[in-house]
Amino acid sequence: MAVNLAMWREATTQLVRIEKKSDGDAPDVVSKWLIATRSAVTTVAAILLAYAATLYAIAVPHFLTPSLLAALHASGRALKAFRRLAKPRPKEAPPGYPICPRWFSTVWFMHSRSFGNLFVPGVALDAALRFLLPGFWQAA
Repeated sequence: MAVNLAMWREATTQLVRIEKKSDGDAPDVVSKWLIATRSAVTTVAAILLAYAATLYAIAVPHFLTPSLLAALHASGRALKAFRRLAKPRPKEAPPGYPICPRWFSTVWFMHSRSFGNLFVPGVALDAALRFLLPGFWQAA
């Protein structure tokens, strides 16, 4: 889901950059700003929801074991992505950043890969713990 939202963010920022043949009146400016802002907020909300759902499933109903806490290690990349989403796309490619057209989605792909690479082994460990230790981390 985060990957799709990252691509949506890229598309909407491209939409904002497209110059329409208009006189630049207030409705055009406001609608372009709303499109970009909503996509950024939706993208940030989706990634926060992934962490919130994981923490909830561990802590409240004990549906998952604490082995999935390893996925929280990807939160550093999420914070980096949040910082990048808070700023507008640069006009020129920054030094050492050759793929500037994908300014927003690159950081989200990196976060999704990190989160998934930690979450999936956590699920496997969760299944192994449930099989080997049936009474481990049961709901109260």
